[in-house]
Amino acid sequence: MELKLKGGTAIVTGGASGIGRAVVEGFAAEGVDVALWDFSPKVVEVADEIRQRGVRTLGVRVDITDEGAVRGALEETIAKLGSPRHLVHCAAIGSGKFGFPFTNLVPADWPKTLEV
Repeated sequence: MELKLKGGTAIVTGGASGIGRAVVEGFAAEGVDVALWDFSPKVVEVADEIRQRGVRTLGVRVDITDEGAVRGALEETIAKLGSPRHLVHCAAIGSGKFGFPFTNLVPADWPKTLEV
C-alpha cells in the first residue's frame, strides 16, 4: 500500500519485536527512516536488519518510563535521522515474567504495566 510517507523519519517505541517491529517494517517499505526505541538489547540488531531494506535506521535501547532517557533518545534520533514526523507507541510489558495469561499479574504489577 502506498501511503506517500517517503522522506520522513519515524520513531517506533517497542520497535524490536511484535507489533512494533511490524510497524517498523511497514515504515521501511514506505521509504521512511526509522528510529527503533526498545528496552530489548536486540534493538540494534533489528535496526541493522531493517537498514538492509534501503532506509536509514537507528536502534536505541531506552527505558521509555525514564524521562531523561527519552530526552537522550530523542536528541540522538534528531542528530542521526533528523526531526521525526511520525511517532508510533507500541512499547508494552505484560505477564511475561509470570507466564501467560495476563491474569497472572498481581495488583502491584499494574502500575509499571500502565506506565509503559
